[in-house]
Order: sequence, then C-alpha cells, then structure tokens
Amino acid sequence: RNAGRLAIGTLAALASETVAAFSRNLHVVLADGISSVADAVQLAERIKTAIGAPLALNGRSFTTGVSIGIARFPEDGRDTSTLLKNADMAMYAAKAGGRNIMRLFTSDMAHAVERRLDMELALRHALERNEFTLVYQPKLALATGRMCGVEALVRWNHPEQGVIPPGDFIPLAEETGFIEPLGKWVLEEACRALASWDADSLGPLTIAVNVAAAQVNRGDLAAVVDRLVRQYHVDPGCLEIEVTETAVIADHARAQATLNRLRSLGIAVALDDFGTGYSSLIYLRRLDIDTVKIDRSFVQQACEGSRDGEIVQMIVQAARTLKLMVVAEGVETAEQATFLRKLGCDMIQGYLVARPMPLEQLKVWLLDRQRSERRHSPRLTLVPVDR
Repeated sequence: RNAGRLAIGTLAALASETVAAFSRNLHVVLADGISSVADAVQLAERIKTAIGAPLALNGRSFTTGVSIGIARFPEDGRDTSTLLKNADMAMYAAKAGGRNIMRLFTSDMAHAVERRLDMELALRHALERNEFTLVYQPKLALATGRMCGVEALVRWNHPEQGVIPPGDFIPLAEETGFIEPLGKWVLEEACRALASWDADSLGPLTIAVNVAAAQVNRGDLAAVVDRLVRQYHVDPGCLEIEVTETAVIADHARAQATLNRLRSLGIAVALDDFGTGYSSLIYLRRLDIDTVKIDRSFVQQACEGSRDGEIVQMIVQAARTLKLMVVAEGVETAEQATFLRKLGCDMIQGYLVARPMPLEQLKVWLLDRQRSERRHSPRLTLVPVDR
C-alpha cells in the first residue's frame, strides 16, 4: 500500500496527468494532449522509469516493476468504461508477455478475451454434459518389457470444436478454480476404471492420476481419495498420485502433510516433470515420495555423452540413492530406451510404448501383447540325460 501511494506521488509529480488508484495494485493515468502512439509510448516509458526507481521503506530499499496497458481515445473507445476495459485488456496482455512491459490495445485482444470467456463458459458446462473422457498411456518396465501401469490423461470432446488439447484448457481450469471439480472427476473415473478391471485375465493394473497444486494445497485431497477408494472398493496400492514441484512449493508444509496422508492410505506418490523446477534436488530430498518422473524435455535429447544424457544419469543416480523408482517420460525411440536401460531407469512411458488410448482399447492392446509374448516365449525342451 505504501508503495502504491509513493508510486502515485511520483507519477503526479512527473506530469500534469490525472492519476488514480483503482485498487491495491492497479492505477489509472488519464493523459490529455496525446496526439500519437509515440506520445503514449513515451509517457509509458516515463511511468516505468518513475515506478522502477528504488523506494526507501522502513530503512530498506525496494524496487518494483509495472505492466502498462494503453487505450486511446477515440480509436479504442469513445466512453470511459470502454477505454478502461480496453486498457485493462492491454495491461493483462502485458502481464502475460512477461511483465514490466507495455502493450497497446488491439482488436485481437478483444477477440482473445471473448474466446477465453466462451471457453470458460463451455468448460464449466462440459462436466455436467459429460464431455470429458479419460485416456490411458501405458508404462513399461524395462527389466521385463511388460506393462507395469498407466497414466490417466483427461481429454475434452467439445461438441463443436472436437477434441481440445489439455494444454488449451487445463491452464484455464487452474486459473478459474474449475480444476478442483475436474480433478475430482478424474480421480473418480480412475477409481471406476480400477473397479471394472478384470485382473484375472488382464493382470494387475495401477493407474497414475495427475493432481493440480490447488488440489494438493486445499488440504482435503487425501480425504477425497480415501472416500473414492472405499466407495469403489479399490486396492489403494493400485492408485498413484502424481504431483509437480509447483504443487509443493507454494505451501510446502501443507503439501507434505497431504502427501504423507496419501502414503499412509497405501497410495503411491510420484513427483512429475522432474528436472524442470528451480529446486528439484531439494524437494527430491525433502518430499516423502515413491517415484520420480523425468521430464520429456530431457529424455528426447538424452544419449551417451550428451548434456541431457548426463542430467538424466544424475537424476537416476540420485533417485537410486534415495531408493526411489524412476520413470522416463516421452520415450519415442529404441535408442532412448536402450540408453535408459543402461542407466538403470525402471520404467518408460511414451509413443515407443503406446499412445494414450480409451480403457476398452487398452484392454485389447494388453491382450494382444499377452498373446504375442506367449507366441514368442522360449519353449522348454526336455533332453534325456544318461545316469
């Protein structure tokens, strides 16, 4: 708050423009006499310089940045509300572009916001309209060559746009808070799949489910999982929860308590996308987990003598020291699999093994593999031996 008051004071002294505080971290500058884009940009630069100057508070020096959105009259609006709305859009575009920069409003921003609002509305209705489905990507044990589990991945079958990639709707679900009901639905579908699995003919199945930071830090994730496991009479050992580093950084104590509770229920915990965070080795040591999943960005270029290969080797060795299982994601070639096997990696996941598929297709895929293994398994030959 003090920084905001100092900022307004600095800006007011900077020029004769009207400066107003709209909220704790949002300020509006109404500038008259702006005749060109260059004038607006020049004013924005002066604001950035003023805001970026060190601030002395309680004997300490602080610096801050500012994201600026610019809307012009009459090109971008002929009334106050339209100008403010469009300047706000431009400001959020500046934040999305990396912060501490400026953006001029364009009509594309309005279209992007409209598309976002449409998707947000459709996303909220998609759950009640049964538009989400789960697909399952197998994981292979390198020691045996057999499937040792699957990862459940959510897909959105939009009635008009078709299948929408998770990268397009998961971030929006996280931003809007919709990730929590969606995450619960995914967990329930996974438990339902486990309950319907015919282990006698297909063999055992373990399903890994990704959970978002909001689910981990809310505190009731373990209770939700416990209820679902009991409701569907599922063996807790057949369920694995995957968390990312971002899910445990914000509130480490609460996240650790949640993971401890999950493991006390007999549910395995995996650290997903390992290697992409800022403090991976620190959290690898601190977290009570069972498995480490090496991010695909390292696996795809990993080979003997390469820098990524050395990073993968380091991760495998660290996991071995801590007695953790290791899964490599994004494996697409036999060369990658061979390299990972030499390092002592336990499991692989990727297109080399199989693409994500619906549950019924997974059953067919697994039966085909079983038949193939029986056909190519070595036969026992009896050789008479003289006594």
